[in-house]
Amino acid sequence: MNASTTPDRVYEGQFCGGVAVGPTMVATAAHCVANRSVETLAVASGGTDVCEPVWRIVSVTEVTIDRSVAMVQLEEAVDARPAPVAALDTNAGLTARGWGRDSASGTYPCAAKTIPLAFRSLEHCISAEERQLTGVFCAAPAHRDNTCSGDSGGPVYQTQNGLDVVVGLVEGGAGCGPRDDGLYSLLALKSERWELR
Repeated sequence: MNASTTPDRVYEGQFCGGVAVGPTMVATAAHCVANRSVETLAVASGGTDVCEPVWRIVSVTEVTIDRSVAMVQLEEAVDARPAPVAALDTNAGLTARGWGRDSASGTYPCAAKTIPLAFRSLEHCISAEERQLTGVFCAAPAHRDNTCSGDSGGPVYQTQNGLDVVVGLVEGGAGCGPRDDGLYSLLALKSERWELR
């Protein structure tokens, strides 16, 4: 979110999602923070409804970008248990989470939405032809809802061995419709390169 955002204005100040991968480390999509100085960025933690003033705002001290993933170092620990990161299991269901629009012309929700996704091969992903394919996977809506503008950087989960793990981040796609494929960054490949503090 914008660094000037106050806890009672998170709805207006947030622009991307992220996931805590360490006590003071948040992963997000690189395009969310590229070309922005750390002084203009902040992270909110402690809530699920961006219209409620329950959030704690934490300053950003450093941003490291590796292709489609950014690791955001925070000034102090967030109010969230770091998410376990795992490699993608192409046979397990996927779930994205975020505060993006409900459609291309829709509004942003107050409460975080949960979007079931189904894995697709990159060869069948219509949005893949315009993007660099290294370190990404393709998925389509499992039902009607899809990820959309504002969901970028948010986590993509799977249940593996009875545990919810983060396997990726929302990157982008051809659109927000119920049949539009999307691209998602593989987080395990990136997180191995950083010490998760």
